[in-house]
Amino acid sequence: MGTVNNVTMKRVVITVFVLVFGVLFCVAQSEITRQGRTGNLAWTLSDSTLTISGTGEMPHYMEGETAPWHRYASSIETVNITAGVTSIGSGAFASFYNLTSVNIPNSVTSIGRAAFWGCKNLTSITIPNNLSWIGRGDFTSFGNSGLTSIEVAPNSPYFTSIDGVLFNKNRDTLVLFPEARQGAYTIPNGVRTIGHSAFAGATGLTSVTIPNSVRIIDWFAFFNTGLTSVSIPGSVTVIEEQAFSNCDALTSIEVAANNPNFSSRNGALFNKNQTVLIQFPLGRQGAYTIPNTVTTIKQGAFSNTSLTSITIPSSVTSIECWSGFRGDNLTSVTLQHTTPPNFHQVFRGVLASICIYIPDSALETYRNTAGWRDFCLLPMSQRIH
Repeated sequence: MGTVNNVTMKRVVITVFVLVFGVLFCVAQSEITRQGRTGNLAWTLSDSTLTISGTGEMPHYMEGETAPWHRYASSIETVNITAGVTSIGSGAFASFYNLTSVNIPNSVTSIGRAAFWGCKNLTSITIPNNLSWIGRGDFTSFGNSGLTSIEVAPNSPYFTSIDGVLFNKNRDTLVLFPEARQGAYTIPNGVRTIGHSAFAGATGLTSVTIPNSVRIIDWFAFFNTGLTSVSIPGSVTVIEEQAFSNCDALTSIEVAANNPNFSSRNGALFNKNQTVLIQFPLGRQGAYTIPNTVTTIKQGAFSNTSLTSITIPSSVTSIECWSGFRGDNLTSVTLQHTTPPNFHQVFRGVLASICIYIPDSALETYRNTAGWRDFCLLPMSQRIH
């Protein structure tokens, strides 16, 4: 009986030993896989802190390539980048939803596109002294994040912060408004340029006051913001394309009467003599007839429109690609051209589910014209007013 008990006890001891060894081995393996190298840099993840060290640039992680630490994104709350690292790669920490703190050393000179994209719990960040470049455009460095404040090291020769908003050192260019800031904002007097994508994605921005010092509103400056209306002063001489596109709540764009380059009519933005329609406020509903002074419709003018119908006069000879005749409520487009115009391609794939109304006398001509014959074409006489 004693021999049997001894054998049983040995089996228990061996089983426990195997289990403990297995656990220790898995822990050791786990620790091994929580560190590595990327380019010339080393990285280590301890608890919830990711440390990146070494000398030189961080690689970019875009277009299908992800950072080696990305598999641990959900457990990373702090990123500590040590002195010697000279850049933060594009997409390096994209969609790190639990990230709350980042330490960026003075050695970093650039932050790539979408580096902190989607970091919803990252509410503030400090720009170090030597950082001179921040990714802009479609995927800004801090796009879709939780930022409410951007601070700058006091000795930076490139940037400064005013009330948590990022400006260039001279304070004449507004570089970046923190996306998660809510409510109204007044741009300081003295600012001459509202930078590329400066307010992009700030859906909590309900109103903005633009001072008479502003000369330039750059590309995508107010893209996808929560603005309901905006007033452009007489000082503005340049508005780059799609500056106010994708602003779904925007119902009115007004321009000062003394502005030399731009004008407004019924809340839409035009060039001064109203031959170019630059932006229709996307929050406006119902039907809209484009004025017969217009010859050109700019890119993004009607993107994601809330309109139910649009009438395009025969004066229009040019509609830029991506002008955006699309919207969930759009049910009809009317063309007043008796001769089929040469811009059918802008409607392809956009108006597939709705019909285009054309002058009765031109119906057969449209139906026999390449490019137009593929659409649902109906005579104007059948249009329901």
